[in-house]
Amino acid sequence: MRSLLFKLGVILIGLIIFGCAHEWGAKQPDGFMGMKWGESIEQCKEKGLFVKIGPTGDNVTMVIGKGSMIGDIGVEVHYFFYKNKLVAVAAQFDGEKDFNSLLMALKEKYGEPKSEGPLNNGYGAKIGIKINWELSNVAINIKYILIGGDGRLTYSYKPISVE
Repeated sequence: MRSLLFKLGVILIGLIIFGCAHEWGAKQPDGFMGMKWGESIEQCKEKGLFVKIGPTGDNVTMVIGKGSMIGDIGVEVHYFFYKNKLVAVAAQFDGEKDFNSLLMALKEKYGEPKSEGPLNNGYGAKIGIKINWELSNVAINIKYILIGGDGRLTYSYKPISVE
């Protein structure tokens, strides 16, 4: 009986370690397109990726980036600053082909997502797909709208976004 319990314990520990190994091995993004989480608008502006300052709220500023590329996919990037610290980015893309390419790259880099499901409108009808990864410091999600083919990839730096 002890031998059986010992073997079951070893198997259970192995499964736990194997299941957590991906999270331990997943490289945490330290920023986006050369800008680091927590950098100020001024620090990021020096890197030359901004077009203009967008809407500003109480503590949040949106900065519109230049047309950029993620691999071979053209995107428009918006940078979000909370209390003058880079906290999130959103990259807009077009088309199912770009969605599938980005999805494949994200799965290759971060493994299987934490959740995957329909994106519903306010009436509960499915209008698209949403997929999420939860890394220890960064939340990543990709959404794709079926009608019109618009998509958005977002990265949110959790330590600042929960301040």
